[in-house]
Amino acid sequence: MSETCLLFYQNLDDSFDKWSNLSTVELELAALETASSELVDKRIDESISYFALSLTEPPLASLAIFGLFSNLDAATLLGTAQAGEDEAWIEKCKELRDLIKTVRQLKANKAKLVQVLKIPFAEELMAILQQAAKRNTKVFLIGDLALALGFLAVRSNSKAKDFLIPATKPKFSSIEKVISSTDFSKIVLPENASDAKSLAITLLSHV
Repeated sequence: MSETCLLFYQNLDDSFDKWSNLSTVELELAALETASSELVDKRIDESISYFALSLTEPPLASLAIFGLFSNLDAATLLGTAQAGEDEAWIEKCKELRDLIKTVRQLKANKAKLVQVLKIPFAEELMAILQQAAKRNTKVFLIGDLALALGFLAVRSNSKAKDFLIPATKPKFSSIEKVISSTDFSKIVLPENASDAKSLAITLLSHV
C-alpha cells in the first residue's frame, strides 16, 4: 500500500497540480476549516502516513510569534526595506511593533495569543499539531505561519519537535535564524522552491 500525506491548506499553491511528477507519496487535500484533532485521530487509525499544513495568512502574525519569543524588534524581523518600498516598510514595521506590544503579556497563554493574532482556526490547528505528535505521526509545515504554530507547539511540548517538520523556506530570513537557534527542526531546502517541491524534498528526507 502506498504512503499518503493529507495536506490541510489555506491557499493551495498551483505547483501541487504536478505533484505526481515530484513524489511517490500520494497527496490528499483538505481545506483548512475541516481540520480537527478528531479527524487526525480517525485518519491515523486508517493508517494514513503523514499530515501537512499550509498556512500563511495573516503574514505579520508569524513574525509577531517569533519576535515575541526571541525578543527581536519589528525592524529586525522584517529585515531591510526593498528599494523603493520604504514607506510600505515603515508602515509594516509600525503595525508589527504594535502587534508585538499587544501580545507581549501572552507568552504563557498560547491559546489566547493565537486568538488575539486572529489566526484562522488556530485553536483547532494547535490541537491537531499536538495530537499528531502524541500519536507519533509527522506533520510537515508549509508557510511562515505554519512554522510559527509548530514553533509554539514545540514550546509547549518539546517531544513534538520530532514530529513537526519544517517543509518551507521562510519568507523572512529572521524566522529561519530563530528556528536555527532552537531545537526545532532545521530547514535545508533550495532557494525559491515551490511549496510542492519543498514538501516533496522534505518528505523524501524524512520517510
